[in-house]
This record gives sequence, C-alpha cells and structure tokens, in this order.
Amino acid sequence: MNQSRKYCVILILLSLLGACTTAQMYDGPVAGSQDVAIIKGIAKWFALSPIAIDIKKVDGKAVSPWASSVSVRPGEHIIEANCYVDVDGQRYFYRNQLSVVTKPGKIYYLESKLVGNHCEISYVEGAS
Repeated sequence: MNQSRKYCVILILLSLLGACTTAQMYDGPVAGSQDVAIIKGIAKWFALSPIAIDIKKVDGKAVSPWASSVSVRPGEHIIEANCYVDVDGQRYFYRNQLSVVTKPGKIYYLESKLVGNHCEISYVEGAS
C-alpha cells in the first residue's frame, strides 16, 4: 500500500471513530456515568433508515458535528436537532427543538417520525 493510500485509510478510520463520540455538554471535570445522562441521536452518515437525527445544540451550546450523542447533568434541557428524511431520492432536513428532562445514569434515545412531508423528533428513556 503506498503512503498516500495509508493516510487516506487512517483519515477515514479516524472520521468513523469520531462520529461515535459523546460530547460533554456541561462545565467541569468528566463525571461518572451514574452522575450524568446520555442523549443519543443517529449520525446521518450511519443511519440505516431513511431518517437520521443530528444533535446541533444543547441549552444553546453547539455540539460537535462529529458527536452522535451528548452527556448532560440531570434536569431539563433544550435540545435542537435536525432530522433528515429521504423523499424520492432527495434528502431534506428539518430543525426541531424539544425539552428533555433527564435523570442521572439514564440513556435517552432521540426518535424521529415522518409526519406528512417532514419529520418530528421525540425521545424515549432506554435501559441504563
């Protein structure tokens, strides 16, 4: 394998690994999993369905485009996210805002539903 091909493979692998990261959306040192909640979206480039969810902001604070989930302190949070939908081969996105109330040690999954020609986001609590 030539040198430039090796660099391309390494860059692709790093991009894929970065897309699975969890962004810390609170100030201070990293807290243990029992002290924070995780909110998970679906990275648009990994979505198996025609609908994906991209978390854009938490409480007005921008989320890294490489993160597919965020960790937050327990309490109420305002999530801004895009849901993407494929309609006749065209991909459209719709900005959604929702309030999420989290508990420590819990995981929350963002879900999207096609409503007419757009998508809406809600959340469900998953197993911790």
